[in-house]
Amino acid sequence: LSVTDPQLQVNVRQNFQHPGQAELTCHSACQLPDDVYYIWYKNGMTHQRQTPKQLWIQVNTEDRYQCAINRYEHIKSPSLYARDVPSVTNNPSGKIM
Repeated sequence: LSVTDPQLQVNVRQNFQHPGQAELTCHSACQLPDDVYYIWYKNGMTHQRQTPKQLWIQVNTEDRYQCAINRYEHIKSPSLYARDVPSVTNNPSGKIM
């Protein structure tokens, strides 16, 4: 299998049990080899190299995140800014806002 353009994208999932945190997932539009691992970038610098394609972050910061895969580190996902991740709060009435 040859990967010419992994077309990476960072998807976000809120953590309702821990407000202020979100899970980022590095998603590819094409099939990737089994031995792939993910590289996470924070503010343009290597943050983590890992097998799981998920990363937990604190939201509402000025940090920006990108992902890439090994052997194709020059092809990064578009940046996702932590401040743009929707936040969830719980008001006293119990309604999620």
